[in-house]
Amino acid sequence: MKFSTYIQHMGFHRCPYDQSLFSHHQGSDIIMLLIYVDDILITGRSPSKIRSFIYHLSIAFHMNDLGDVHFFLGLQITQDELTITVTPTYYLCLIGSLQYLILTRPNIYAVNNICQFMQHP
Repeated sequence: MKFSTYIQHMGFHRCPYDQSLFSHHQGSDIIMLLIYVDDILITGRSPSKIRSFIYHLSIAFHMNDLGDVHFFLGLQITQDELTITVTPTYYLCLIGSLQYLILTRPNIYAVNNICQFMQHP
Protein backbone atom coordinates (compact mmCIF):
# COMPACT_ATOMS: atom_id res chain seq x y z
CA MET A 1 0.00 0.00 0.00
CA LYS A 2 1.24 3.50 -0.80
CA PHE A 3 2.15 5.69 2.15
CA SER A 4 -0.24 8.51 1.23
CA THR A 5 -3.11 6.03 0.81
CA TYR A 6 -2.31 4.45 4.19
CA ILE A 7 -2.32 7.72 6.14
CA GLN A 8 -5.51 8.86 4.42
CA HIS A 9 -7.13 5.60 5.58
CA MET A 10 -5.96 6.57 9.09
CA GLY A 11 -8.01 9.79 8.83
CA PHE A 12 -5.43 12.24 7.52
CA HIS A 13 -6.44 14.83 4.95
CA ARG A 14 -4.14 16.16 2.24
CA CYS A 15 -3.70 19.93 2.21
CA PRO A 16 -5.13 21.40 -1.01
CA TYR A 17 -2.27 23.92 -1.21
CA ASP A 18 0.67 21.59 -0.55
CA GLN A 19 0.40 17.96 -1.66
CA SER A 20 3.11 16.87 0.80
CA LEU A 21 1.27 18.19 3.90
CA PHE A 22 -1.34 16.08 5.72
CA SER A 23 -3.36 16.83 8.86
CA HIS A 24 -5.49 14.82 11.24
CA HIS A 25 -7.99 16.56 13.53
CA GLN A 26 -9.71 14.83 16.43
CA GLY A 27 -11.43 17.21 18.81
CA SER A 28 -8.83 19.75 19.91
CA ASP A 29 -5.96 17.41 18.98
CA ILE A 30 -4.15 17.82 15.69
CA ILE A 31 -1.29 15.94 14.05
CA MET A 32 0.51 17.49 11.09
CA LEU A 33 2.66 15.40 8.78
CA LEU A 34 5.02 16.82 6.15
CA ILE A 35 6.63 14.47 3.62
CA TYR A 36 9.69 15.26 1.53
CA VAL A 37 11.10 12.37 -0.54
CA ASP A 38 12.03 9.87 2.21
CA ASP A 39 11.85 12.27 5.19
CA ILE A 40 8.76 12.77 7.31
CA LEU A 41 8.25 15.57 9.82
CA ILE A 42 5.48 14.90 12.36
CA THR A 43 4.20 17.43 14.86
CA GLY A 44 1.08 17.95 16.92
CA ARG A 45 -0.41 18.94 20.25
CA SER A 46 -0.41 15.53 21.94
CA PRO A 47 2.94 13.72 22.35
CA SER A 48 1.12 10.48 23.21
CA LYS A 49 -0.96 10.58 20.00
CA ILE A 50 2.18 11.31 17.98
CA ARG A 51 3.95 8.32 19.58
CA SER A 52 0.93 6.13 18.85
CA PHE A 53 0.84 7.30 15.22
CA ILE A 54 4.59 6.63 14.80
CA TYR A 55 4.09 3.16 16.29
CA HIS A 56 1.34 2.35 13.74
CA LEU A 57 3.51 3.67 10.90
CA SER A 58 6.43 1.53 12.00
CA ILE A 59 4.24 -1.58 11.87
CA ALA A 60 3.05 -0.83 8.33
CA PHE A 61 6.34 0.53 6.91
CA HIS A 62 10.05 0.06 7.49
CA MET A 63 11.15 3.35 9.07
CA ASN A 64 13.47 4.85 11.65
CA ASP A 65 12.39 7.42 14.23
CA LEU A 66 15.25 9.94 14.43
CA GLY A 67 13.75 11.75 17.42
CA ASP A 68 13.41 15.51 17.70
CA VAL A 69 14.08 17.49 14.55
CA HIS A 70 17.27 19.56 14.33
CA PHE A 71 17.56 19.99 10.54
CA PHE A 72 14.91 19.63 7.83
CA LEU A 73 15.26 20.70 4.19
CA GLY A 74 18.26 22.88 4.98
CA LEU A 75 16.55 24.61 7.89
CA GLN A 76 18.05 24.53 11.37
CA ILE A 77 15.34 23.99 13.98
CA THR A 78 15.93 24.67 17.66
CA GLN A 79 13.36 24.39 20.40
CA ASP A 80 12.95 24.85 24.10
CA GLU A 81 9.90 24.51 26.33
CA LEU A 82 8.19 27.64 24.97
CA THR A 83 9.51 28.37 21.49
CA ILE A 84 10.55 26.80 18.22
CA THR A 85 13.04 28.72 16.08
CA VAL A 86 13.59 27.97 12.40
CA THR A 87 16.75 29.40 10.83
CA PRO A 88 17.47 28.98 7.10
CA THR A 89 21.22 29.25 7.66
CA TYR A 90 22.30 26.39 5.44
CA TYR A 91 20.69 27.69 2.25
CA LEU A 92 21.59 31.32 2.93
CA CYS A 93 25.23 30.40 3.47
CA LEU A 94 25.22 28.21 0.38
CA ILE A 95 23.72 30.92 -1.83
CA GLY A 96 26.08 33.54 -0.38
CA SER A 97 29.02 31.27 -1.18
CA LEU A 98 27.75 30.71 -4.71
CA GLN A 99 27.30 34.44 -5.24
CA TYR A 100 30.85 35.11 -4.03
CA LEU A 101 32.08 32.44 -6.40
CA ILE A 102 30.36 34.06 -9.39
CA LEU A 103 31.91 37.43 -8.50
CA THR A 104 35.40 35.99 -8.30
CA ARG A 105 34.99 33.62 -11.28
CA PRO A 106 32.58 35.17 -13.78
CA ASN A 107 33.03 32.26 -16.19
CA ILE A 108 30.77 30.14 -13.97
CA TYR A 109 27.46 30.98 -15.62
CA ALA A 110 25.35 28.23 -13.99
CA VAL A 111 25.77 29.69 -10.51
CA ASN A 112 24.33 32.98 -11.68
CA ASN A 113 21.33 31.17 -13.17
CA ILE A 114 20.68 29.32 -9.91
CA CYS A 115 20.78 32.55 -7.89
CA GLN A 116 18.25 34.21 -10.18
CA PHE A 117 15.62 31.68 -9.17
CA MET A 118 16.07 32.18 -5.42
CA GLN A 119 13.34 34.15 -3.67
CA HIS A 120 15.77 36.21 -1.56
CA PRO A 121 19.35 35.63 -2.82
